[in-house]
Amino acid sequence: CCGLPALESGYDAEARKLARRNFEIFKEEEITSIITNSPCCYKMFSIDYPKILPDWNIESRNIWRMILSKLMEKPGLIRYNANEFEIAAYQDSCYLGRYCEIYNEPREILKLLGYSLKEIPDSGSEAICCGSCGGLPITNPRLADSIAKERIMQAKRIGINRIIVASLNDYELLKKNSEDTDVKISELGEI
Repeated sequence: CCGLPALESGYDAEARKLARRNFEIFKEEEITSIITNSPCCYKMFSIDYPKILPDWNIESRNIWRMILSKLMEKPGLIRYNANEFEIAAYQDSCYLGRYCEIYNEPREILKLLGYSLKEIPDSGSEAICCGSCGGLPITNPRLADSIAKERIMQAKRIGINRIIVASLNDYELLKKNSEDTDVKISELGEI
């Protein structure tokens, strides 16, 4: 664990201890760069670890930026999916977007894969949370479910039948709350 759940729950000492132990392991293994597809871990490694650990010197890389870069270098690698030009929405992860300012890369990947994207109201840099961040599903599951259901209904109201996310936390919460709808929830990694 990167320690973000502990940090956000107010267990600062435990988060610092975990960060220090992780750093020691990375150093022992001579790791100089971390690649992650987890928005939570990317935020923790790239923003919080440098604050917690003054000697933190490990590069944190987001996989979606790397994938987009490779796809742009070699467009022949792209194989359009079976639902070419399906209309979908991308739900921004709070950690990836709001904290790390990664908005465009997942959208560009989806466009390259043949999706036609339609924005749910309050998307991109103005995105509202789907309810999965900050430990809300643990501390107030009823509120988290309510927020997720509203986000799904916003998509449905504008004719979107698929929401794509780049976070397993977002995926789990939205998937659970989409069961009584015809809105399909997908994770960017599976796309």
